[in-house]
Amino acid sequence: MKIRKIDYVVFFIFCYLVTIGIIYLMDKLTPDIFFRLIVPTLATSAILGTITNFTVKRQNKN
Repeated sequence: MKIRKIDYVVFFIFCYLVTIGIIYLMDKLTPDIFFRLIVPTLATSAILGTITNFTVKRQNKN
């Protein structure tokens, strides 16, 4: 089963939107935590993207 580039892009956009949603909700609840959340959330997004990228490359080899 191969994952097309389009699937990867859609998944990445989905993760990005979820991240924005979480940051927006936290900003509404507590503005102070908002700034402390930006960096960890971006890091989490980067890690998710990297894992997905490796998974896609591994499946493309098969």
